[in-house]
Amino acid sequence: MRKNILLLFFSTIISIILLYLFLIVYTFYSLEIGIPHKFHSNEIINFHKKYSSKIHHIRLDERNFKKNFEKTEYLYSIINEFGFEKKNILFQGDSWVEQLTNPDDDNFSGLKYIKKFSIKNNLGFISAGVTSYSPTLMKLQLEILEKDFGILPNIIIAYIDQTDIGDENCRYKNSRIFKNNNLVAVKVDNFSNSIFNLSKVYGESKILLERKSKIKQSFYLLNFRVKYNLHKFKNKNLAKIKRIKNYGYKNRKNKKCYWSNIQNYLINSTNSELEYFEESLTNYINYALSKNNIEKIFIVTFPHKNHILELLDGNKNLYKHNVSDIVDKLIANKESIYHLNFTKLINEKKIRITKDDYIANDPSSHLIPAVHRNMFIKRIVNYVLNII
Repeated sequence: MRKNILLLFFSTIISIILLYLFLIVYTFYSLEIGIPHKFHSNEIINFHKKYSSKIHHIRLDERNFKKNFEKTEYLYSIINEFGFEKKNILFQGDSWVEQLTNPDDDNFSGLKYIKKFSIKNNLGFISAGVTSYSPTLMKLQLEILEKDFGILPNIIIAYIDQTDIGDENCRYKNSRIFKNNNLVAVKVDNFSNSIFNLSKVYGESKILLERKSKIKQSFYLLNFRVKYNLHKFKNKNLAKIKRIKNYGYKNRKNKKCYWSNIQNYLINSTNSELEYFEESLTNYINYALSKNNIEKIFIVTFPHKNHILELLDGNKNLYKHNVSDIVDKLIANKESIYHLNFTKLINEKKIRITKDDYIANDPSSHLIPAVHRNMFIKRIVNYVLNII
């Protein structure tokens, strides 16, 4: 019996050692294939970690991992330099705004249009759109742009997306960090499946930068991945236990922010959830208005397909809540705040839109590049110019 136990013990140890050696060899040869997502300098890693720890996440597209990528592009893109003799415009919002400067969306002609528009009208123009940014993150971003980069806009164009209701309530509400009752950060969950969690990319990039030998890279990468996955497994199950404790087993996935969860806020938001979104948007607006350099705020809203199904194809509209209505309510009788309400323009037939103007099968209802450029962007900049 004792011999069998000893044999099983040593067999297990030998199997673990052999598996470990096999994984090191596998990791070594996989380096030849390459790791697609990696940063190319410790400076960039530290920059990205610093601001992601404050604003939950910064830009995440493939450009992040290319050499010679200007680090400030993770936060904002300068389309026309700011200057004291100009009216300086800051464009904030989510992927609808980031789409303007994302080469994957073929919007170079849109950039050229705004560049030409800005030069002709003596405007500074910076686009700071980041995927899934909603008012809480936009407030933090605005503060950081001023304090760390000296960006002092006179005009803010703020795109408020329909998904901001869900983002505020599901993604960011319970991740806020306060100091002396002031919001100082929104944290991202490390060691998680969140698309915004780059802790694995940071760790692997650092190893590849600091270990020049492929053998050492393989050894440290494998050890890092084992530790990372153990942390991830622990955190995932602790979060699941917490959800079961708070919401019951059947509702253990309720607080996960999948697209279906974010979408559901546009269908079934409670009064308290809508009030929380209103509070978040009001805090952002009030912070912007408290800055002496900011003269006017232009809020832009646009309907998703499910807001206007009746108009597009005769079906019943799926979404009950529209951020356009909330914005109208919040800024009523407020000077220096303007609302470009595309839902109203579409319903009044001042703008014609078809279902083909939206990207096919996109649950976030982004516009195809040509419509984003020729209708969305051009309408915004001309609207702003007519008022300023």
